[in-house]
Amino acid sequence: MDATPAERAELWQLLFITTTAVLNTVEAELKAAEELTLLDIGCLFALAAAGDGGRSMGALAELFAVDPSVITYRIKRLEGRGVVVRQPRPDNRRIVHAYLTPAGREHLHRARGVLLTSADRHFFARLGTGSTDALRTSFTALHTAQQAGRAISSPPTQPEPPGCAPG
Repeated sequence: MDATPAERAELWQLLFITTTAVLNTVEAELKAAEELTLLDIGCLFALAAAGDGGRSMGALAELFAVDPSVITYRIKRLEGRGVVVRQPRPDNRRIVHAYLTPAGREHLHRARGVLLTSADRHFFARLGTGSTDALRTSFTALHTAQQAGRAISSPPTQPEPPGCAPG
């Protein structure tokens, strides 16, 4: 790491405050326009990317690092709106996969426009030149580490920076 514990604590606080405000603002606009949360649209994006194979509740929960019950609740809500359909796997009926419906694809298309417009207005338009590349590099590294099993929630290898310790 190239920052002192105090610098990392300051950066973490800045990241937390800024991203929380941006995500809450974007989510409020998405909810107002399409009645979707960011987790909802994240699930829809993941299901669209999965194609005809769908995704299990467990796979979606792992992708977003949330409890499977959270995903099950969100997917049941989306199913009630006709956006997704849930089906148990034929070879193991305990595993339920979600699939995007044609109406869900249309809904995702509209919601994607709202999401990107809001993200542009509240996030990307406020970044300086070169910031997008720096963010892509940073978030790609985090995502790669997470996918490789070195989850962000793994125990820290260094002491907590001052001001970040629990309690």
